[in-house]
Amino acid sequence: MSGRITVQDICLSAELARIHAVIDRGLDIAVEHTAQVEGAALPEALHLYVDTLLTVVEAHHHAEETLQYPLFRQRVPEVPYALLYSQHEVVNARLDAVDAALARSDEAGAIHAALVELRTRWDQHAREEERHLARPEFEVAFTVDELERLHHQATLHTRGFSRSPQLVLPFLLYHLDRHERRVFGRDLSRWLRRVVVPWTWRRHWRPIRPYLPHPPKGLRG
Repeated sequence: MSGRITVQDICLSAELARIHAVIDRGLDIAVEHTAQVEGAALPEALHLYVDTLLTVVEAHHHAEETLQYPLFRQRVPEVPYALLYSQHEVVNARLDAVDAALARSDEAGAIHAALVELRTRWDQHAREEERHLARPEFEVAFTVDELERLHHQATLHTRGFSRSPQLVLPFLLYHLDRHERRVFGRDLSRWLRRVVVPWTWRRHWRPIRPYLPHPPKGLRG
C-alpha cells in the first residue's frame, strides 16, 4: 500500500472505523489476557492496560457527544442520534462496572466478566454507529477542510480529556498498523510522533508494551 494519505482515508466512515479498530483490538486483548490470569490479582501492567483502554473509550464517546453528534445532527438529521446516545449510556455503565472491578484489584475473574459484557455492548453500539455513518449523505455533508478540522478537534479533545496522555496517545498509535497510524497521527508534529511518544514518554507506556499490537520497532524492553 502507498504511504500517501487519500481522501478515502479521512472520510468520516474511515475515521470512525479507525478509532473503533483501536477499541475493538483493545477489548479483544484485554478479554484474552484477563482470562489467562492465574490467581486473584491482575498483573500491574495488565491493570494499567485495561485502565488506559477505559480512558480511550470514555474520551471517544465524550468527543462524539460534545463535538461531533451535534454537528452531524445539523448536516444529516436522518440518523437516529437518540439511539446512539442511549447506546453510549449502556456502554458507559459497562465501563463503570469494569472500573469498579479494577478498584477491587483482587478480583481478576470479576474484571474479566465485566470486560466480556463491555465488549458485547460496545460491539452492538459500534457496528450500529458504523452503519449509520456510512450513509451516502455523509460523503457530501463535509468538505475536506471540515473533515480535517473535525479530526484535529477530536485529537486535541482526547489528549485534553485524558489524565495520562503519555499513556493514551501511545495506546492509540500502537494499536494501528503503519499506514493507519500515519493517517491517525497526521496532525501530530513529526517531533511528537518520532521522538516524544516513542522515546521521551517511553517510561510511561513501557509496562503495557507487551499488549500493544504494533509497538515501535527497535525499542525493546
